[in-house]
Amino acid sequence: MRHLCLRCADAGDVPAVRSERRLHYAAILLVVGLLVLVVSSAADVLQFGDAAGFGKWQILGVLLAGFLLLIGTMTRIFTLLAIGLITGVLTVLADWLGFGNAEGFGFQQIGGCLVGIALIAAGLLVARRQR
Repeated sequence: MRHLCLRCADAGDVPAVRSERRLHYAAILLVVGLLVLVVSSAADVLQFGDAAGFGKWQILGVLLAGFLLLIGTMTRIFTLLAIGLITGVLTVLADWLGFGNAEGFGFQQIGGCLVGIALIAAGLLVARRQR
């Protein structure tokens, strides 16, 4: 067993491990796009607009974001770190964006679904271009 500082350990990493430490833009776009699409389309079912202040789903989203941030920081996988950060920001801004406040499928939900689909399409294009 050897004890190394982080810089020395990074110097000894194989190229496959080093590639995990860079941002995978396609993965970030796909995961965030899927999250936005699911949250936007299910906002009425999850009753986002019913609770004043932080509801149970926002608390769950913040906990998920905190977990992703913690795991991404500890493992130094920056893609997880970015996904956790974006998830946390979207969760905190859910009330301000007004998801679930309108009757039926409101314009916020339609806009969120369109943004989610656009992010997924961009992620697929980036993944295809990287090959």
